[in-house]
Amino acid sequence: MCFYSILTVAEKISIQSTNNKNIQLALATVALNASTYIFSSTQLSNHVEPLLSFICIMLDDFSSKNYSEESMTRILIALGTVLLLFTQQKGNAETAKIVLPMDILGKLQALSSVNAAFGQKAKDVANEALSVLSELSW
Repeated sequence: MCFYSILTVAEKISIQSTNNKNIQLALATVALNASTYIFSSTQLSNHVEPLLSFICIMLDDFSSKNYSEESMTRILIALGTVLLLFTQQKGNAETAKIVLPMDILGKLQALSSVNAAFGQKAKDVANEALSVLSELSW
């Protein structure tokens, strides 16, 4: 399927990632657009886990590179959208089973501790994503 191919290519670019701000913003935009598209289409619900994996790669990458506030905000909005979709479709307990091994909570907490570099908007979105995670049954 074309959607999965796009995620695969974006993931490869992210892994080989550069410090180019335009590429970083483009990858964050892919994640944001994909999460929005999946959220609005019930036919693509089986692509939530691959998208969540891609977002996790991006979150890992954020800690090692200097991303812009806009890139960070987009990837965090994508994460929140995927988490909301996942909890709506699978329930809190099932979502927790998927999210826990990916250590998304730890990644968000680590990012929130260095939030000054990413700006207030990214901090606010990270707090919203943390609130979604806090509602899960751990």
